[in-house]
Amino acid sequence: MTEANLPLARRRDLIWFVLGLALPLPWVLAEALHGLGIPAEVVALLAGLAILGAAFMLAWSCEVAERDIPQSLALLVLALVGVLPEYAIDLHFAWRAGIDPSYAAYATANMTGANLLMAYLRGANLAGANLTNAILDDVIGADLTGAINVPEKYKHLKD
Repeated sequence: MTEANLPLARRRDLIWFVLGLALPLPWVLAEALHGLGIPAEVVALLAGLAILGAAFMLAWSCEVAERDIPQSLALLVLALVGVLPEYAIDLHFAWRAGIDPSYAAYATANMTGANLLMAYLRGANLAGANLTNAILDDVIGADLTGAINVPEKYKHLKD
C-alpha cells in the first residue's frame, strides 16, 4: 500500500469500525428507554442488528489479537466468548431448577436444543463440503480431498 492510499484505507477502516459500534445503539436505547412504544417486530430487528454489530466486533478483535498471540489461541477465545452466553443461560436454568423443580424442563430443553443445533449445523457444514467436493470433482475434474485435509481413514468414502 502506498503512502497516498494509507490515509484513505485508515478512514475506510474507521468508518467500518464506527458502523460496527453503531449497530447495537438503537436497540440499546430502545431497551434502556423501555421500548419507546416501538412495535415488537422493530425491536426484534434492532436486536438482530445489535447481534450483527457484536459479531463484527468479536471477529475484528480476534483478527487484531492474532497479531500478538497465536491464531489458535485467538480463535479459542473467540469460540469461548461466542458460546459462553448460551452456557450462562443453561447455568441460570439449572440453578433455578435446583430451587424450583418446575424449571427442570426449561434447563433440559435449552441444553438439548442448543447442543442439537450445534450438532446439526456441524453436520450440514460437513455435508456441504463433501457435496462441493463431489460436484467439483465431476464438473471440472478437481480433487479437493487433499485441500480440505480429509484423514486417510475417511478417504475411502469419496469413492
